[in-house]
Amino acid sequence: MYEDADFSLRALKFGKNVINTRVQLEHYHAVEGRPNKFKYGKMVIRNGWYVWRIKYSNPSLKARLKWNLTSLTLTLIRGLNIVTTSEKKKLLLKR
Repeated sequence: MYEDADFSLRALKFGKNVINTRVQLEHYHAVEGRPNKFKYGKMVIRNGWYVWRIKYSNPSLKARLKWNLTSLTLTLIRGLNIVTTSEKKKLLLKR
């Protein structure tokens, strides 16, 4: 969740980033899988905020407002998805 963006932004402090499209990566999922949708959504917002603050260390009030409105919009869309799905319990249960 945003680890690649975090790494890239931190690496910019040491010089120009280079893109190598021939690099291969292996990704192994944890045996227990991802957390439930509620915890996963919180994690996405929290990690997104962290990376955004790394890139914009001193954001303007307008930029902060945009971030919060974007986050609120995504939360509302997720809430709408919960209302319209037939698997409400699965989406709301916390592990």
